[in-house]
Amino acid sequence: WICDYHFMVSTSLLNFLSSNSKLWNVVLMMHGMDIDLASSINLHSFPPSKTNHVRVEKSFLSAHVIIEKEDEKTGDMMPKTEIVNSSVGYFVAIAAGLRIAGSSLRPMVYVEESRQEEEKFSSSILGSVAIVLRECLYLVGFGIFICSLVPSFEIFNACVMSAPLGVAVWGVLASIVVQCGVWTLLLLGFQTMTSLFRCCTPIYQAFYHTLLTYTFAIRTWSFWYLLWGTPFFGWLLKLMGSKVEGRLLYYGDALFDFNVLTFQDRTVVDESYVTGHYQVYNNLTVAKSNVGGVLHQGCYPVPPTKLVEEMEYGPWRTIVK
Repeated sequence: WICDYHFMVSTSLLNFLSSNSKLWNVVLMMHGMDIDLASSINLHSFPPSKTNHVRVEKSFLSAHVIIEKEDEKTGDMMPKTEIVNSSVGYFVAIAAGLRIAGSSLRPMVYVEESRQEEEKFSSSILGSVAIVLRECLYLVGFGIFICSLVPSFEIFNACVMSAPLGVAVWGVLASIVVQCGVWTLLLLGFQTMTSLFRCCTPIYQAFYHTLLTYTFAIRTWSFWYLLWGTPFFGWLLKLMGSKVEGRLLYYGDALFDFNVLTFQDRTVVDESYVTGHYQVYNNLTVAKSNVGGVLHQGCYPVPPTKLVEEMEYGPWRTIVK
């Protein structure tokens, strides 16, 4: 666990800025994992203690996938788990030693038996172009990230470095607020730019995967969670392009795709995964999601969704409507 912990900590910053990059496939190869460059994975699902126990080939694995390496009853180490030509949904758990081939696993299920089906992970030249473009976008984005630190640094340098204590405290606060504002506006600008390429699938998909990475990073680093449970968070969602039709009490877990989200009046979101996209194999779908009622912990409304106002959902449930 010590190696796993240090691996997660040491890769967190760069992973925040490039979570969908093929760089992480190479990193896992260097740690002994049998994985190809065609597969799409979430790095933190594969700490070093698991890399020798999994084989992934031409597959898509969503976030928070759990792959066991020991027998649940006996605790014995099992043969390598194989995932080939498959698509694995959000928060799927797979028992140790299974072979998943040609299968599409829906979100939030526990798989206890091997599966052999006929679905295939398709690849094309346009798909390869999208991957190359996405890697380039990550490089450009890293440069923009460095430049985005300049405004807050200048404020910090002017108001903190040689100022009295009282002024320095306000200077630090001002630097943080400016930095959060700059990152939020950058995310809004990139989201707007991404929507311009909707008619060109390979370019749109490359931009959208990059947008998902930056959404996760910026909403975390910009302290959006400090606004949870307040009316100000609804205002922030409106700024980002969401429709908020009335009172919203948000204490969510993950939030993506603001410009296709609608929150009905008197909506309560409690540690749920609210999004406007899903992916099966290498086919990304973005659709409108209308959220309402009470979403208890662990709910995942799969778009396109229109939830019923004043109904309760969950906990720990995939909602398909």
